[in-house]
Amino acid sequence: MKSKSYRSKLLDPRWQRRRLEIMQRDDFACLLCQSEDKTLAVHHRAYLRGREPWDYPADALVTLCDECHKRVEVALFRLRLHLTFEPSLDILERVEKFLPSNWEHFHRVVLACEEKYANTIADQTES
Repeated sequence: MKSKSYRSKLLDPRWQRRRLEIMQRDDFACLLCQSEDKTLAVHHRAYLRGREPWDYPADALVTLCDECHKRVEVALFRLRLHLTFEPSLDILERVEKFLPSNWEHFHRVVLACEEKYANTIADQTES
């Protein structure tokens, strides 16, 4: 039997139920910007191979608005890319500290990461 795509798994009633539980726990507000009137998503803090989207513990899932969710995903992608080409213990230690629970700190790091990469890209285009 062919496995379901990730997108189709997000339509599964088990994920929809889990998603609603997380949003209720978070008072239907984004944990980064505290918005209550934007479209919300539930973000997996990390993915585990072979685990279904609904099979994660509550503390591995957080409510984010679509805008913050995209910013988090982009920042994490950039951070992974950066660590691939420029591993740094300092960055690794900061990542370990902010990903598990401290979302205010994470938001500041996301903004700092965006600023750093904006400067890096600007430096490269000026050269």
